[in-house]
Amino acid sequence: MKQITAKDKLKDSILLLEKKQSDELFLLKEQFNSTCHSLNPIHILKGAVQDITISQSVKDSLINTTAGITVGYISKRIFQGASTNPFKKMAGSVLMFGVTKLIETHPKEVKNMAKGIISVLHYFKPKNTE
Repeated sequence: MKQITAKDKLKDSILLLEKKQSDELFLLKEQFNSTCHSLNPIHILKGAVQDITISQSVKDSLINTTAGITVGYISKRIFQGASTNPFKKMAGSVLMFGVTKLIETHPKEVKNMAKGIISVLHYFKPKNTE
């Protein structure tokens, strides 16, 4: 039986550390490649777009804001008409701001109110008797 010397222990330790170093180097290279891939501008943009399209709250917020601005603008145009009166223009802008904020902050209530108005209008719709 061969006697284990300090020299043999040292060689075994060196081989074990070299193996550990090569494994860690391999993992480090993999992580580097993964990081480079994820930092590619195309992948960053794609991830951001996916986050936006997935988030339902962002969709709802965008729809509510767009609806608020649109209805506010239409109400301003209806109120103002073709007037050149500066007070009427200012009142139209205030009305637009108010309607926009109302729709943005209370979209469900406004939607329910609009459904109620539409149902009332359908109730009073004249019937064709042919």
